[in-house]
Amino acid sequence: MLKKNKIKTKNKKTFFSLTSLYGKLLSGFLIIIMLTIFFGAFNLYSLNNIKKETENIVDHELSELLLIDQLRLNVSERVSLTRAYVVFGYEAYLERYNILIEESNQLEEELQSKIDHEILDKTIEHSKTLAIQTQNNIFNKYDTSDNTLAIENLTIVNTLTDRIINGYDELAANQDAKITSSGETLISNTNYLLIVGIALIVVITIIGLIISFFLSRSISNPIKKVSERMQSISQKELNHEPLQTKRNDEVGDLIHATNDMTFQLQELLEEIKKTSGEVKKQTNHLNFTTDEVNKGSEQIAATMQELSLGAQNQANTSTDLAQNMASFHTIIQEANEKGNQVSEGANNVVQLTEDGSNVMQQSVQQMEAIDAIVKKSVNKVSDLRDQSTKINKIVDVIKDIADQTNLLALNAAIEAARAGEHGKGFAVVADEVRKLAEQVSVSISDITSIVTDITKETDSVTKTLETGYEQVEKGTSHLTTTKQTFQSIETAIRDMRKDVTAISDNLGTIKNSSEKMHTAIEDIAAISEESAAGVEETTASTETTKEAMDRVSVASKSLTDLTNNLNNLINKFKL
Repeated sequence: MLKKNKIKTKNKKTFFSLTSLYGKLLSGFLIIIMLTIFFGAFNLYSLNNIKKETENIVDHELSELLLIDQLRLNVSERVSLTRAYVVFGYEAYLERYNILIEESNQLEEELQSKIDHEILDKTIEHSKTLAIQTQNNIFNKYDTSDNTLAIENLTIVNTLTDRIINGYDELAANQDAKITSSGETLISNTNYLLIVGIALIVVITIIGLIISFFLSRSISNPIKKVSERMQSISQKELNHEPLQTKRNDEVGDLIHATNDMTFQLQELLEEIKKTSGEVKKQTNHLNFTTDEVNKGSEQIAATMQELSLGAQNQANTSTDLAQNMASFHTIIQEANEKGNQVSEGANNVVQLTEDGSNVMQQSVQQMEAIDAIVKKSVNKVSDLRDQSTKINKIVDVIKDIADQTNLLALNAAIEAARAGEHGKGFAVVADEVRKLAEQVSVSISDITSIVTDITKETDSVTKTLETGYEQVEKGTSHLTTTKQTFQSIETAIRDMRKDVTAISDNLGTIKNSSEKMHTAIEDIAAISEESAAGVEETTASTETTKEAMDRVSVASKSLTDLTNNLNNLINKFKL
C-alpha cells in the first residue's frame, strides 16, 4: 500500500507562488501597458515640442525676416521713385511713392511689435528722417521749379539710404543667424528624442520579453508536468512520485488535485486488489466445500454421521462467507463512491483549464489595444511630416517673390540705361534691388535645407515607430500560440475524464455483481441450515440438497470468473 505524500508549502514565498494565475497575467500585462502608455505619452510630448518649435520658426522668426526684406525693398523702391520723379517729373511716381510711405509705416509698426532691437529703432528713425528730407529738400524744391537744388539734394538722400539699407541688412543677418540657431536646436532636440525613443522601445521590448518568458514558463512547465502525469494515468501507470510544487495559485491547486487523484486511485485499486484476493480465497474454499458436500451426498446412505458433520461445517462456512460477502459489498460500494469523486475532480480540472483559456483571451485583447496606441503614434508623426511640407510651400512663395524682385531690378536697369546720364542714380538703385533679391534667394536656400533635415528626422522617427508596431504584433502572435496550448491541454484532460468515467462504470458493474453473489451466498447459508436441521429427513431430501449444491457450484464458478476478471483489470495498473 502506497502512503499519501502531501506537498507542504515552504515559508519562503515569491510573487509567482502567492499571486493567482489571473493576477500574474493581469500584473504582467499591466506593466507592459503602463510602459507602452508612458512611451506614447513621451512621443506625444516630444512631437508637441517639435511642433511648437517649428511653428515658432514659421510664425515668428521667418515672418520677421520677411518684414525686414519688405522694408529694405520698400526703401530701395522709394529712392528709385524719388530719382525718377526728379528726372522725369511723372506724377505717377509721386503717387506710388506716397503709397510706399504708408506701407512702410505699417510694416515698421508691425516689425517693432515683434522685434525689440536698438538697430531696428535707429533704422526706422533714419527711414522717417529720409521721408522728411525727401519731401522737404527734393519734392518741395522740385515743385518750386528749383530742379538743380533738388538733384543736388539726392546725394544727401543716398547717404541716408545707405545707412537704412545697411541697418536692415544687419537685422536680416541677425534674423538669419537666429533662424539657423533655432533650426540647429530643433534638429538636436529631434536627434535626442529619437535616441530616447529607441532606448525606450528597447527597454520596453526587453521587459516585455522577460515578463512573457517568466509568465509562460511559470504556467506552461507545471501544466506540462500535469499533462504528462495525466497521460501516464490514462496509460494505467500510477507508480510515480507526487508532483512537487510551491505554488498557491490555480496551477498549484491543479497539481495538488492531480496528486490527490493519483493517491485516491492508488488507494482504491489497492483496496480492490486486496478484496479481490479475499474473494478468490473464499471462492476456492467454497468450491472445495461444494465438492465435499457432493461427495457426502453420494455417501449419505452409508454414513449419516459424516453427513451431519459435513452439513454443520457447511452451515458455518456459508455463514462466514455471507459475512465476508457483506464486507466485500461495502468495500465495492466505497470504491464506486471514490470513482465518482475522481470523476468530479476531473470536471473541476476541466473548469480550471477553461478559466485559463478565458484569461488568455483577455490578454490577446490587451495586446490589440497596445497595437492601436502605437499605430496612433505613427499617424501623429505623419501629421508632423505634413507640416514640414507646408513650410516648403511657404518657402516656394518667398522664392517667387525674390524672383519677381530680381526681374523688377532688371527692368529698372533697362529704364536707367535708356535715360542715359539722368538714369545713373536709378541704375544704382536697381543694382541694390538685385543684390537684395540674391540675398533673399540665399536665405531661402538655407531655410529649405533646414526644412529638409526636419523632414528626414521625421521619416526616421516614423520608421522607428513602425518597428515598435511590428514588435507588438509579434507579441500578439505569441499570446495566440499560448491560447492554443491551453486548448490542447483542455482536450487531453477531457480524454482523461472519459477514462475515469469508464473506471467508475466498471466499479458500478462490480457492485451489482457483488450484490448478486451476496444474495446467492445467503441462499446457500439458508439451505445449509435447513440441511443441518433436517438430518432426520436426509434420505428424502438428498435430491433437493444435490440440486442446491449444483446451484452453489455454478454461482461459485461465476464468482471465480468475476474475481479473475477483476484481478486482470487491476493488474493492468502499475502501482
